[in-house]
Amino acid sequence: MLGSFISLAVALLVVYNRNELSLGAAGLSLCYSVNIVDALEEFLNKISELENGSVAVERIEEFCNLSQEDQNGEDENDWPSEGRISFKDFSARYRDGLEPVLNGINLDIGAGEMIGVCGRTGNC
Repeated sequence: MLGSFISLAVALLVVYNRNELSLGAAGLSLCYSVNIVDALEEFLNKISELENGSVAVERIEEFCNLSQEDQNGEDENDWPSEGRISFKDFSARYRDGLEPVLNGINLDIGAGEMIGVCGRTGNC
């Protein structure tokens, strides 16, 4: 919108000062105002890419600093013989202090079944 306002302002100034400006100066002014729109668009694209990269780095840092899960005295030799997973009344939130995003999930995944898990950004 800022670029559009700049182009509009330059166009209005060129029309208002049409008797004082040469055709070359008027055309150059309009071309530069359009170039400003392109430059602002490119700037916003780069800022968006930088923000996406920063979010990715923040997530990696969060995963690296996760606390170790409690083993509750379980022995490594007590692993199940089949890969069955069962959730009963499961709830989860993104971090402490936030409302749960999953409430009361009941799910049985049998051995050998494949499932997909999608995150909050839609990435699976």
